[in-house]
Parts: sequence; structure tokens; C-alpha cells
Amino acid sequence: MYHPTRKFQIYQLFAANTNLGKTLFSAGLCRASARPNKDSLGERQTISKLPFNKTCYLKPIQTGYPKSSDSKFVENLIDADMQVKLKTMFAYEEPVSPHLAVGRNQIPKDRDVLLSIKSYILEFARECGDNDGALFLETAGGVTSPVMSGTLQSDFYRPLRLPTILVGDSNLGGISATISSFESLYMRGYDIPIILLFENAELKNHNFLEDFFMKFSRNVYNNNKNNNVIVATVPPPPPLSSSFDRDQLQLKEYFNKNHSKFVSIIEKLNDWHHKRFDRLDEMGELTEQVVWWPFTQHKKVDNVNVIDSAFGDFMMVYEKGGEGKTDGTNEMRMKINKENIGQDRKIGVMKEMFDGSASWWTQGLGHGSSKLSLAASHAAGRYGHVIFPESIHEPALSLSQTLLRTAGYKWASRVFYSDNGSTAMEVALKMALKSSTLRYNFTDQIENVKILGMNGSYHGDTIGVMDACGPNVYNEQVIWYTPKGVWFDPPQIQMKNNIYNLKVPFTNQEFQYSSLNSLFSPSRKNTDIVSSIYKKKIEEVISSNVKEGYRFGALLIEPVLMGAGGMILVDPLFQRLLVEFVREWDHWNGGNVEGKGWNENDWKGLPVIYDEVFTGFWRLGRLSGADILGVTPDIATYAKLLTGGLLPLATTLTTTSIFNNFLGATKVDSLLHGHSYTAHPIGCMVANKAIEDGIWSMWSQEMIGKISCLPNVEGVFALGTVLAIELKDIGGGGYASEISFHIIKQLSNYSNDLNNDIAISSRPLGNVIYLIASLISQDKLSISSLYFRISFLCVNIPSEQPSSKRRKINDNYDDECLEKVWNALKNATVAGQFLQLSEDASYLLGKDDFGSNISTLFIRDCYLHLSEIIFGNVNIFRWRITSNPGIGKTFLDNIHDFKDYLGREEVWYIVDALEPMQCRAKIILICSPQKKYYKIFDQLGIDIRYMPVWSLTELNLCRDNIRIFQHLTRKTVRELYNKWGGIPRYVLFHALDSVQQSLLENAINLFDDKILNFVGEITDDNYNSSACHELVHICTNVPGEGEEDEENESGVPSMSTVPTVTKPNKRKGIAGRYYEGVPFYKKCTLEFASDHVSEKVVDRLSRNYKYDLQNFVNTSDDISEYSTLRGAIFERLAHQRLLRGGKFNFHPLFEDSKMRHTLQLDNNISS
Repeated sequence: MYHPTRKFQIYQLFAANTNLGKTLFSAGLCRASARPNKDSLGERQTISKLPFNKTCYLKPIQTGYPKSSDSKFVENLIDADMQVKLKTMFAYEEPVSPHLAVGRNQIPKDRDVLLSIKSYILEFARECGDNDGALFLETAGGVTSPVMSGTLQSDFYRPLRLPTILVGDSNLGGISATISSFESLYMRGYDIPIILLFENAELKNHNFLEDFFMKFSRNVYNNNKNNNVIVATVPPPPPLSSSFDRDQLQLKEYFNKNHSKFVSIIEKLNDWHHKRFDRLDEMGELTEQVVWWPFTQHKKVDNVNVIDSAFGDFMMVYEKGGEGKTDGTNEMRMKINKENIGQDRKIGVMKEMFDGSASWWTQGLGHGSSKLSLAASHAAGRYGHVIFPESIHEPALSLSQTLLRTAGYKWASRVFYSDNGSTAMEVALKMALKSSTLRYNFTDQIENVKILGMNGSYHGDTIGVMDACGPNVYNEQVIWYTPKGVWFDPPQIQMKNNIYNLKVPFTNQEFQYSSLNSLFSPSRKNTDIVSSIYKKKIEEVISSNVKEGYRFGALLIEPVLMGAGGMILVDPLFQRLLVEFVREWDHWNGGNVEGKGWNENDWKGLPVIYDEVFTGFWRLGRLSGADILGVTPDIATYAKLLTGGLLPLATTLTTTSIFNNFLGATKVDSLLHGHSYTAHPIGCMVANKAIEDGIWSMWSQEMIGKISCLPNVEGVFALGTVLAIELKDIGGGGYASEISFHIIKQLSNYSNDLNNDIAISSRPLGNVIYLIASLISQDKLSISSLYFRISFLCVNIPSEQPSSKRRKINDNYDDECLEKVWNALKNATVAGQFLQLSEDASYLLGKDDFGSNISTLFIRDCYLHLSEIIFGNVNIFRWRITSNPGIGKTFLDNIHDFKDYLGREEVWYIVDALEPMQCRAKIILICSPQKKYYKIFDQLGIDIRYMPVWSLTELNLCRDNIRIFQHLTRKTVRELYNKWGGIPRYVLFHALDSVQQSLLENAINLFDDKILNFVGEITDDNYNSSACHELVHICTNVPGEGEEDEENESGVPSMSTVPTVTKPNKRKGIAGRYYEGVPFYKKCTLEFASDHVSEKVVDRLSRNYKYDLQNFVNTSDDISEYSTLRGAIFERLAHQRLLRGGKFNFHPLFEDSKMRHTLQLDNNISS
């Protein structure tokens, strides 16, 4: 991950202003980290196996480049024996703020820049492996300086929330600038363990700041002893010299002289870092001793989610490794992690989790919104909390006006404040029941006054609103619970098999509709047959209960979507007709209105209450549920999204006619309900900000349709930000069902390293899985990945068979499985074809449920070649197949992942089967070596083979025969192939994804002069670089088709020069065949992905690294490295030079003779 671990420390350096010495401090910290004094190491620090720690200096954004390069400055000050890696990512020539330096049409998106930073941090963390490592990220300018897009730096880097070193200002005015900068960062949630300044003997700013932050830290988290802000100083650097060489000499002397001071700073950071992880380690266990969670059976809590921070849609959860209760899946994961990932994983890691429950439905604008934080800070500073009755403050008045012109538009005139949804509903009931009692003179019939509502409803946990709900699992344990209502069974909408089904419970009928639009159409009232069914049922239930002596005080509904009752999507037509009937019917008191008089402007029939605590403020894609129903309430409650998810606040809106019922001569006549923190200014201020923002919904209709076809899914729907999936449960379902628990648990088990398989935190709701996006959700959560994961889990609901009875898988058994499949391929004649097996045939696959939904898999020639190589050599018992990402060599960890991949449609995947199970299936699965063997390759003489990238012929075969790619034209495939080379991930699967397609140009812009040293071998230093992911292909020697073949087997465009040979007879096998003394698929070279990439890279080198490029050409006059990156660069440069004409020396490339020849070319030669 791109977050700190025990052994891998990351710090970002902000400064209170420009020119305060961020880069000097960065250089000193890098030097101290790379070479700490052994006698000054803290007790926790361990000496690395290497001489010094691995350290990295990262400058994501640089202006004034290359004349001004902070990376180059730091590099010049690093001693030769220090292991410090330096990187500049986005560089601009003009020496101004990044938002000015970038061209108007070249502004990169924040998410793309951030992804590049994450990728680089992850790459360096992997390089460190089990060794100690540190990365220092230097920002540009001041704390609130903008990046290229105009986003403030403090907001831009917030998704990473890296521990922050603040470089303070020791000059006049520096105290103010430093404290202001600290508060800007602190308000956004950054941890700032240390503030660094240069010493100023005259002003002594550091003395004041030290005292200030000691007082500041004194009572912060008093049970966490790691929250002191340290203020440290070092002597100022020598004055800038007019001579560069002299300046460099002075600075090196400065750093050598003050090395111990920087080591002391590193020691303080190291101590803070380990104390931070100590606290995270203990939080879960301590929590179980002191906390009582709501809606939680403590006996069933396996692991505590230790939430370190949250931002946007994601929570950063600390996962303590090696402990806790686990199922078989987690035990398998842990075993693999121990073998492959190293000690770090055992100690604990940070994991991003998508907040799938929207933190109990509260999140609207995402976690950590600086806009809301600033609003809250302002209100807290201006008011704190002040009394509300008979008083007013600007936030409360402004929010009241906003609510009445939005959610209460054209119907509400009064706003009552409370603290949460349940109490807001208590207020609503008090409003409605007093109003109906006054009108219908229910004073002598109080025990018979009921609420008219919907079965399965939930309105909170206070006694009054619990009585307003029918008996359910929430209230059956409450001794004082007394049901006081009559409840309709709601007609429910669900999609199944791509058709929307309307289940009418009181007739046991189902009606089908093509879309939600047709179900939500107002015209259904007059055209749909269910309209008359509903009207009849509504009148029958109400009239019969009134005849039996019941009196009704209010109609209470959750409009459209009933949340806690099981995410029930109610037919809006039924609720619309119910409201209309309630208002039109005139027999609520036997037909005689004997109470208080009323007029046309008063409420009609019964007061209608909408509980919009869950549905209000864009949750369903509209401002309120009332907007979807098309009928307004008399009373409505709002809470969850009211403050955007920052803090609790609730409101009850109502009409003038309801309000007037509480006007009287004495205080007793008023609404006697309130809270100490009523209309607290902080919440009102934040709510005003939160309501300003618009909406976005993330759920695609295609995904919903696919999930609806899964066999274990009863039904599914998506509306606005809510996705709900009801699972089939033979036990009847409901809140007490535990069938969704397994799926919720598995969704949280994933971890990601910049891939799409992110962990998802959610809450079980009986047999219903629900996910709720925030209103700001974008494509950070991969919808396709989410579909694959949920569909796999829904299909694989575990049986009651105890996990202890499952077959234990061992290494020998794994090899046997792999060998069976490879041997089956040896006898197959399917290479270059799409294999369609008989449904009656049994193959190594998953369970029977997978048989009907699996697409065919394209089987490449190289699969058979590799199988013959592997099993034809009895001396090799472990092997590795490697190559470029995205070409079909995915490795899986366990049987659950294996089943997951069965549902995928990307045809180039190869999967590992851990356990052979028989099933009727339509495809065959190709296997490759286990991921867990990686760590022991070198120790056991592992034979490494390279899988070739795809040829254009292979790509077109997939395009022609695989349904999901047939929308691509052959022209598109060829154009993308000419750009990307033979990588189907980008040529086929992401062909129309603009974000993915932009990765190529982004990668080109990251290339630097180090590419000039790349040769035709794969080494640890360059294999993990970004060059090998998008721009460089690993090419290998393969059996050829003969000289007449236009597209060589490697799949590389025309620049590939790997010669071909006659393809061997497949039946005889190729295991013993060699090419130029090297076994097939074992020889490899690095080559550019395409001519397009080669040309762009050389152009970039020519612009930015002219001096290095000139030296490269001058020293390459006898270059013989054809089919390598160096050879490709030299070839293009030589071609450009030849076109200009002149006199050249040359000699034959493959001759031993040193004889040179002379060639004269005219300067008007054409290409």
C-alpha cells in the first residue's frame, strides 16, 4: 500500500511559506535517514541488513524546471554511499505557481496526479521489501498554495493523509505564519508530529512556538501519549555563494557538521512513528473492554475495525496482522501473506475500505470535507453553543429559510429542531396526534387512537416511535413496547432477470414492468390495473378498523424506500393513493366532526407524516421522497444527510395549520419537547453548506440487471445512491437472518495496491445486502469490479457444512491439480480457437452454479507451448511465468478468488485451481504457477519463462468472437495496438475508457534519462519501474510460423527483431527444443511497446535531456544492442541524423572485423 507501515515511514513536508528551506530540510532528513549514527538510534530502531536504510526523496510537482530542480539539488548533497532514490513527477518550465505554470489545455486531473503519486510510493515500498525504508515527499510553495488544477495543496494531498512535517518560519512574522499553517493542516485532519525551523538567535521564534504547542497538546487525546507537537531547530545554512561549486562545498560541510542534529530529528520521528502503531495495535483489544456498541452482538465480533481516518468515500482501517478470529479464507490469506509479503504484514497494515453503509446512512459529501470542517470551525469559534428558545442566531435562521425553500417548498412554514431522527419523529407524532385529537375530539378515546402505517417500517428507538411500528425484531425485546397502529403490507418492487417485478402481498400477485420509469409514471393512477386493487384494499382496511372502534391520529410512511425494515422499495403508486384516500375520506370519527373547526387551508383527513430521515436530501436522486410521490406531507422529518455526514442534527418541518394547534394562552398549550443542544450553531452552519451541493448516482442499470439474474438473488433495485440486494433465504429472511453476514465479511477482506479490488465496509440487514454511495461518489469505486465481487459472493453463499470438514489443501495436491490441467491441454487441439465444451462434459471448475454464466476463453498457442515446456522437463518442479501486466497471467491466492474469476468476462485471464471440483461447464480453465512460490524461486532453482504479448491477429480474434468486444471496430483495435502494443487490457477491455487510455501519455511524461541505461535484461532495479508497465514490453524467443508470417509470435509491432523459426509439431512437444542455445520463452529483451511510444520517448528525451542524449549517441558508435531499448533509441536518433545528410562512419553489425567504412548522404534525402 501507499501508506506507512512499521518498517516503511512516509512523511510529507509542508512549509508556512515559500523559501523557508523545505528542500534543505529534505536533504538533511534524507541524509540522516540513509545513514543514521548507530549510537544515536532509538531502542525501537533496528539496523538494516543493508549498510544503510533505503530512502526516497519525492517531489511530485516542480516548477521552474529544469533550471530549478529540487531533486537535483538534493541529489548533489547526497553522499555516494547513501541509498537515496530521487524522483520528480510533474515538472513545468515557468518558475511560478503550478496553476500558472501548466498550460491551459494541459491541466491534469487531480485524481490522475494523485494516482501517479500513489503508484510511485507503492513502487518504492516494494523495493524496500523487508528492509527499513523512508520516503520524504516535498510539497511546493506554502500550505494553501494551489496545484495545477487550482486545488489547494492541503486539500489535494488530504486523501493520502501522510504524517506531516511543517517547516516553520523563523523570520519576523513567522510565528503567525507558522501557527496559521499548522491550523490549516490540523483542521483538515493531518497529523503533525514535528515543526522544524532554522535557528534565529535574535527573534527566537522557536521558543514561543515550543511553549505554544506544549499548551496546545496538553489535553488532546489524554489517553494517547503520542500527540505532543515537537518543535526542533537546526542552525541556518551558509549564505548563498555566487559560485555554484563553492556553494555546494559549503552546503556539504554544513550537512556533515550538523548531521547529528538531523539524526536526532529522525530519531524523534521514529519514536513518534512506532508509538503511533503501538496505539493502533492496542485499540481493538482495549475497545472490547470498555465500549458497548449499538445493534451489535459482541460475542460475534471477530475483529474491531480500527478506523485511523476517513476521506471521501473511504475509511482508512488499521488491520492488525496475525491475530483475531478468522474463517478458512482468512487463514489461507494469512498463510500466503506470511510466505510472500514479509514481516510487515504480520505486524499490521493500513487498508482503504469503501464506506458501503455510508457510516450508517449519514454520509452525503464524503468524509473529511474541508468545506464542512471550515464551516464547523467558524461556528464553533463564533458561537460555541448558545440557547435557542426565544433566541435566534444566523446559522439557525438561515438554515430554516433554506429548508423551507427546498424540502418544504410550497407546503411547509415552520421548522422545529431536534438532535436525531428518532427524536424528530417523536416531535412529528406529538404534532400530529394533538392536531387530530383537537379536530376529532379524541380526548375520551385516547386508548383507541392508532397510527396508520406500513408493515416493516422503522422510525427510531425511542418508545413513542417504536409503538408507531408493527411488532418486529427491533421492538420485540423492549418491555414497554405496545403496538399502536394498523399497518399495510407494502407492495414491493424488485428486479429479477432484468425485469422489474411488483409483488402485491395482499393478492399474492406479481406484475412485471420494463423499467423504473414506467413504475414511477404518474399516469399509472388511471391506466394501471393495480390502481383499482390498491384503492379497494386501502378503503377496506381503513373502514373496517374504524367500524371496529379504532381511531386514527396520523398517517406515517417512509416515502418510496423503507430503510431499516430491509431496504424495501415500495410502489410509489400505492403510497400516493394511500395519501389521497386519507385526505379525501371523511369518516375518521364516524363521519361527524365535533372538535375544533377547520378551513380550506388546514390539513385534510389525517395529518400525513413523511419520515425522510433516510430518504431526504438527494438519497433517492431527488431532493426528497415527496418529490417522487408527487404529493406533499403535512409533517416531515429530516436528519441523516442534513449536515452532509459531519455531526447530528434533525429537523421536523410542518404547516401553519399544524403549528396553530399549539398556540394558546398558557405555556402548557405549547409543544413541550426540546433538547439542550437544540439548533446548535455548528450543525446549522454545516447543514447550510451541505445543502448547497448537488447529486450524483453511481449504480449502472447494466450492473443491476446482471445481479438480478443471479440464482441466489431474490431481487435487486438501485435508486439514487442506494443499492439493495435481497438474497433467497429458506429460513424466511428478515432482520434476524444471518445469510448476508458471510458476504459482508468477505467484501471487507480485500486489500488493494492500486487495483480495483478494494475492501468494502458495510452492515448486514438480515438477508439484504445494501450499499450506499455518497453524493460525491465518482469512479473511485470500480463498478465492474464491484459487480464481479458481489455476483461471485451471492452465488457462493456458504452451506451449513462446518469449515473444519472441508478438505485441507497441501502443496503436493496443488501441483497435481495444475499438472492435470496442463496435461489435458497437451492433448487438446484447441490452440488459436475458442473452446466451447459440451454442457454434459465435466472439467476442473467450480460449483454447478457457474455452468450457465461463463464466457468462453481464448486459448493461445503459447499456453500449449508453456505446458509442454513445464511438464516435459522432470527436473523442474517449480516454475514461474512472468511478463507484462494485463496479458493473461493473473495469479490467485485461494479457492474463493478462483471462483470469483469464473464469473469474469475478460477472456485473457489464466487462473489457479486449488481444489478440483466437477461441474457442467462451457469453458476450460488454464492454470499457471502459484503466487505463494514466488519467494523461493531463487532458492530452488526455479525456471523462469516469459509469456509473450499478444499479436494483432490474436486481438482481432477476440474482437470478432467475444460479445463484449464486438462493439470495437477492427480499425480501433489496430490503432490501439499501434499505440499500446499487444496488451489486451488496454487494446480491448479499456479501449473506450479515457482515463485508462490517458495512462500511456502520463507514463511517457514520467520518463527521464535513466532509460538510456536500460538494456535487454530484467533486473530488480528496472523491472519494477513504471517503464515496464505501460511503455516497455518483455519480449521473448518463441517458436515461429516461418519467414512468411507477417505478425511474429511475440505480438510486438514491427520494431521487434526476434527472428522466427519453423514451428515444431505440437504432438511431439517442444520441451527439449532450443533456439540459439536458449530454451524457448526463456530468453527475453526489453523493447518499446510500439513505434508510437518509441517516438514519443525519444522526442521527450531530445527536449529535456539533450546533454545526456548527446553523450549517449557519442558513446554508442559501436552499439550492438539491437532489440533493446538502447538500440531502439539509438536507431531513431541515427535515423534522424541520417535524414539531415552528411558523412558517416559505419561497420557491419554482426562481423568480428573492426573495419570501418565511409558513407556520404545528400542532405535532401527522404525518409
